[in-house]
Amino acid sequence: MHRLVLTDGRGRSLAAEVPSSRRERLRGLLGRRDLPPGTGLLLLRATAIHTFGMRFPIEVAWLDAAFRVVEVRVVPPGRATLPRPGARHVLECPVGSGLRVGDRLVEAARVVGYTRGAAPGAVGPQGRGHAPIV
Repeated sequence: MHRLVLTDGRGRSLAAEVPSSRRERLRGLLGRRDLPPGTGLLLLRATAIHTFGMRFPIEVAWLDAAFRVVEVRVVPPGRATLPRPGARHVLECPVGSGLRVGDRLVEAARVVGYTRGAAPGAVGPQGRGHAPIV
């Protein structure tokens, strides 16, 4: 799973996990007790989700191809959603994330790895930026 930092037009940021494999995508948020504020799970090329087996409600934002929010709903555990017109991606967030229809999310940073003791912007074994971005 890799991580992105997304920002909205109001200057707020969200640390989103993006599944890298089919297995990670299928697991999603299952098995977690909660989703901390300021975090989320970004499912690329998904238009519907389910919350079967989850322990907590989530706020779901459907995003178009330009990562503009087209709809936001709170989905309780044990439910499934239908695809939304115009949606290309889904962002699962904790309830109360503050996302609104029309917000456009942009990638502010990509967390690409960690080099022990490296300063942000340091050049590590995988090139520039191989340091934690928090």
